[in-house]
Amino acid sequence: MSFQFRLSSVQKIRENTRDSRRLTLTEAEHTADEIAAQCSVLKIQASEIRGEKERLLRAGGPLAFSTLQAYEHREAWLQTEQKRLADLLRDAKHYAERCRAELLEADQEVKTLEKLEEKQRERHYAECGMRNAELFS
Repeated sequence: MSFQFRLSSVQKIRENTRDSRRLTLTEAEHTADEIAAQCSVLKIQASEIRGEKERLLRAGGPLAFSTLQAYEHREAWLQTEQKRLADLLRDAKHYAERCRAELLEADQEVKTLEKLEEKQRERHYAECGMRNAELFS
């Protein structure tokens, strides 16, 4: 007599849920990485703008007010954008952590059913073995 796990359909649903949550976590981590890369680019740009502005100020000579104002405007925009991206990054990391916790929970649910299946399978084969032993006695 072959073994049939009665909760196999539930187990399949839980495995699909786990796989879906794994994919969601991967996407969330990828989004956080992209935002972090954008933050790095903005930091580099802000540093370059500050350096260029300082170089112009040290060089002396006639400096157009509009040029200095353009550098300061760009620097202010970069700071605002850095803050916006930092907030997005924080939110993306929190979301990734929630996804990770959901994945761990889903994985635990699958493992619980796998253990139950294994125990039932062992019990089934033990009972079949006893029945066969009784038949041959």
